[in-house]
Amino acid sequence: MKTFPFFVAATLLGGALSSVASAQQFIVPAPVAPKAAASLTEAELRALGQGVAFPSEKLQRALNPNINEEGAVFYAKLKGNNDLETFVRAVAVADMTQFPKWMNPPNPEIPKSISTPDRTPELAFLINAYNGLFFKAVADAYPVNSPLQIKNLDSAKTRRVAGKNLSFAELRRQIAEIDPRALFALPDGTNSGPRASARVYSFLGMNAQLDQAAMAFVNDFSRVQAPVRLQNTVQVSPWLQSVDGFFAPKTAKRKWNGVRNVLSTFTTRNGDQRYFTAGDYEVLFTLANSAINEQLSR
Repeated sequence: MKTFPFFVAATLLGGALSSVASAQQFIVPAPVAPKAAASLTEAELRALGQGVAFPSEKLQRALNPNINEEGAVFYAKLKGNNDLETFVRAVAVADMTQFPKWMNPPNPEIPKSISTPDRTPELAFLINAYNGLFFKAVADAYPVNSPLQIKNLDSAKTRRVAGKNLSFAELRRQIAEIDPRALFALPDGTNSGPRASARVYSFLGMNAQLDQAAMAFVNDFSRVQAPVRLQNTVQVSPWLQSVDGFFAPKTAKRKWNGVRNVLSTFTTRNGDQRYFTAGDYEVLFTLANSAINEQLSR
């Protein structure tokens, strides 16, 4: 039997092992399927991220392929979506104490102004939480012709956020008290409310995001038509009635001054902006469309 010197055998073996290692560099590991949302423990859900690291990417992955540019939602595909279910379960056990306690400095242009809490990280979480819960609630009830057909959709205190059971109405108020512009970031499921968006909200650039959401609504002719100057009227979506109180000046005495404030502040049409600022016109809430904002295919 022929034998090889030790150093020759070692060289051959080393070369073989090196070839195996090189080959392994080109082996792509099989993707690991994410755990089913229902199987995640509370500890695992909290470990996904808290505070500014909250896992909003789960919501992003659920919405991105299922909401088009017109804001129509593919509810049939969202029903049972694992990313959406995981996000909603994470919202339920979120720890609100993990959000940073930032302060805004005093406004130098306002005498005697003081530092105020900066709640944008918390606001981003609440907006995303609301939207995730809302899309899940509608998807669970789908198919429906209108979200108005879903019993107690707005009033049921079954939306769990950070260990508390709330209704959508209560959650909207919490959000509006931080910044009323955020109401334009919360779709109501109809074709006359704010359009749904596939993007999630972030505390970075929040001010611009909220302005954009409000402007998108006010400059949408299916939500706010151009004023009819001869009749001194403007037709708008009845959804605006729900935000009137949050935008009305404290000294306002005229009805729907909050709506007028919204129109004058967020319209980008120069001629209409001057007209809306004057405020001497009748607001007609005639652009109602309660049909569900759905898409049936993509």
